[in-house]
Amino acid sequence: VVRTTLVVIFVALVIRALQQDQNLRDQLQRLDVTTFVIGGGLVLIIMMSLGFFLKVVVDRLADEISLFEATYTTTLATLANSVLPFQSGSGVRAVHLKQRYGLAYSDFVVTLYGNAIIVILVNGLTALAFLVLPFIDWGPLVAFLFVVLLGFTVMAISLISPRLRLDELVLAILARLPGRLAKRVIAQIEAVVRSWKLVTADRVLLSRMILVVVMNLLARLALFWFLFEAIGIHVRFPAAIILTALTNLTLFVALTPGAFGIREAILAVYAGSLGITQTDALSVSLAERAVTFVALITMTALFWLTRTLASGLRRFGER
Repeated sequence: VVRTTLVVIFVALVIRALQQDQNLRDQLQRLDVTTFVIGGGLVLIIMMSLGFFLKVVVDRLADEISLFEATYTTTLATLANSVLPFQSGSGVRAVHLKQRYGLAYSDFVVTLYGNAIIVILVNGLTALAFLVLPFIDWGPLVAFLFVVLLGFTVMAISLISPRLRLDELVLAILARLPGRLAKRVIAQIEAVVRSWKLVTADRVLLSRMILVVVMNLLARLALFWFLFEAIGIHVRFPAAIILTALTNLTLFVALTPGAFGIREAILAVYAGSLGITQTDALSVSLAERAVTFVALITMTALFWLTRTLASGLRRFGER
């Protein structure tokens, strides 16, 4: 009920904004076929970077997976997240990897855990670095954002560092909770932490994971920068980077499908401090959603068709 209510409220607010803001309508009407084609190519790069991250981890914890299959799995999961709340696409991805590549669900949780930590680290550090630039209009909201980002970034560093283990401190506190259910949950968390320690102990693997997340940030930045230009908005490069980092971080607040409305609200709140209007922030966010959704549907269909044809050709060759 809460999820549905939130979606209805956000959709109503967007419709109202489209009705009342002529500038918003004019900007979105500039989206043409060329924009969707070029934007779709950038979305493919984003999905390939996410797929490569998945491949790096699955190759380490289970059977080897091709980049094609990893990208297809990531695309399918991202599409599910776009229409379902609470990162439901992760469930789709977990079942697929379990059935086809033998990745245990406990190991899959480690991939989610590690991905979240590294995404927070990379995007948090990026946003913090650019928030201190002189053009940022500092105020209570920006100061609050800076403190929150700093806290989460320090937490991410502690969860990667072999010495500063915040997760072990949390487990020590949780261990004092009574009851069988608490002990069972703690045991599952401990298993995830132990597996993550094995991943972080492999410095080459950890470096590759961080590098892939950086590549993903740059690819998404390119998409946002392209869309800003496509809909006629001139934005400073540092502002585009901060907006991109905030967009990546809002994916963890998936109370609605694809964090719809939540992301737009956050970007609108901080738009003025970054030198752009709330209309501009809403325009580029809606444009990114439209281009990404169309690209995900197209890519999923093409991936499925390619896999089906390849499977048919193999069976024909065996006969």
